[in-house]
Amino acid sequence: MLARLKITIIAPLLHAVLLTSVALSSEYQSKQLWRHEIQSFL
Repeated sequence: MLARLKITIIAPLLHAVLLTSVALSSEYQSKQLWRHEIQSFL
């Protein structure tokens, strides 16, 4: 019972952390790309 409760709590947390890290890394990559575009334009 307790293990199942832990899974019910931890699984969404892990999912949220994963989504956040993916979003942050893609945002970082797009910023890097954007900076590269500007530099190549200048």
